[in-house]
Amino acid sequence: MSGFTLIEWIQLIKKSKSRLNLMNKPVKFKFYSTFSFLIVLFLFTSCSDSSTGLDDNNIEPPEIPELIPVDINTDYFSDNTPAFNELTASFYEASGYAQIASFTLMGASLLGTGFLELARSDDAEFKNGMWEWAYSFQQGSESLSIRVTAKPVSSGYEWNVFLSGNFSGLGQSLDEFLFLSGTVNSDGTGGGWNFFDPESQSPVLFYKWDITSATVYSVEYTFNDTEEGDDFTISYDRDGHENFIFFTGNQFDAGVELYWNTNTLNGYIVQDGEKRCWNSNFEETACS
Repeated sequence: MSGFTLIEWIQLIKKSKSRLNLMNKPVKFKFYSTFSFLIVLFLFTSCSDSSTGLDDNNIEPPEIPELIPVDINTDYFSDNTPAFNELTASFYEASGYAQIASFTLMGASLLGTGFLELARSDDAEFKNGMWEWAYSFQQGSESLSIRVTAKPVSSGYEWNVFLSGNFSGLGQSLDEFLFLSGTVNSDGTGGGWNFFDPESQSPVLFYKWDITSATVYSVEYTFNDTEEGDDFTISYDRDGHENFIFFTGNQFDAGVELYWNTNTLNGYIVQDGEKRCWNSNFEETACS
């Protein structure tokens, strides 16, 4: 059976990306990409308004949590590279979807990680029943202030990141804009984050996780733009050697499902209701 040409391979990759339609969507990413730039700027120019690391009872502030404590493990696809042909086409199409899911999650982590990392590098002040870290950036007439708070709740801490100021890259002024909000368990094994849109003041991105062990956990990432009517959810479940990814929302024709086993090496992809399987050689085989 003849192998695929380079053009056919490129078309296959484009097919995966166009069906997901994530790479070309604005998703208000102009606003968030500006934040990514500001994060780098803050790391070099921000200053802290905080002055103490203990409250009046000598209680230490909580550990700054990881924004994205677990990710989508795609080593299975990057470590296995069979010859590309008609028999391995399903494996490679699934690989494309898995990589896009991983990149999407990684991109979300950049949106807030820098702000939390700034808090990790300095002391906090305890006031009004919560811990607070405050930072500011000023350059000419442009300024931006960051306030990170951690409020004790029954299961852990409620975290919030507020932004205020003027910056030409944002295209608008911010006044205590709630950019990021979430609750994280004390041990970090569970939690969720909401990323808010400055125009609607409503959450546009949501991420949650639940960790049982280093090899048993679940992750869910949701985008919901009510103004554009776009939404999608990417869910990833790992149970030892077994891995599942589910794509749902109006960005997909009939949803996409992936499965792979890092021990037996077999897997499958479900697309438009059609299930295609591959064996330990990554070649298509009848589905059981």
